[in-house]
Amino acid sequence: MELGLLHSHSGLAYLIFLAALVNLVLALTPSKNSPAMAKVIGILHQVILWGGRVNLLIGTTMWIQYHFSRPFLDMWWGWSALLLWAPVEIMAKRLVQPDLKYMSDGGQSSKKLLLGTGLQLVVVALIFGMMHAR
Repeated sequence: MELGLLHSHSGLAYLIFLAALVNLVLALTPSKNSPAMAKVIGILHQVILWGGRVNLLIGTTMWIQYHFSRPFLDMWWGWSALLLWAPVEIMAKRLVQPDLKYMSDGGQSSKKLLLGTGLQLVVVALIFGMMHAR
């Protein structure tokens, strides 16, 4: 069971990273102001958010079930990843989702979408790097 959880955890991390990268590329395209493109960016954005939440749940399950006997400070990378997910959620709520809603209603995108998706990619890459470098 541990091997299955580990593979699902790492596979979902690759999917989240790829979705964040594609989301930033789509936010940089000139045709991003169409409602159809806003819908595609919104779907990829939901993949990032829900994939990250499920990945945190899988990681916490593995941590509690298999590594809970280790010292508290020895698992700094787990705590850091858990705390670094909060900015991703905040950027989603404050920057990306309002701009996507405005775009789906027919408006023009602002720099908030580009800033939000770019910062989300940076934080996801930071979490991804910490998990591989631990």
